[in-house]
Amino acid sequence: MTARIERHRADRPISWRTIEEPLALAGAVERAANDADAILVDCLTVWLSNLFWQHREGAPGQVEDAAHADFKGLAP
Repeated sequence: MTARIERHRADRPISWRTIEEPLALAGAVERAANDADAILVDCLTVWLSNLFWQHREGAPGQVEDAAHADFKGLAP
């Protein structure tokens, strides 16, 4: 996995700014939007996996609630 991550980093253009945010994705997107014309989120499945892991012992629906709470104020 480490080699795969390094390959992804090396494949990105130098002009791209990389932000690695494991959980607070909406906040990272909001901050990045202040300085960027476009934002690429790579990869939503890793973010969801992180949420599932963080809430692995929680009640059913807790991951969905956490995702909604994170993005609540982001979309118009």
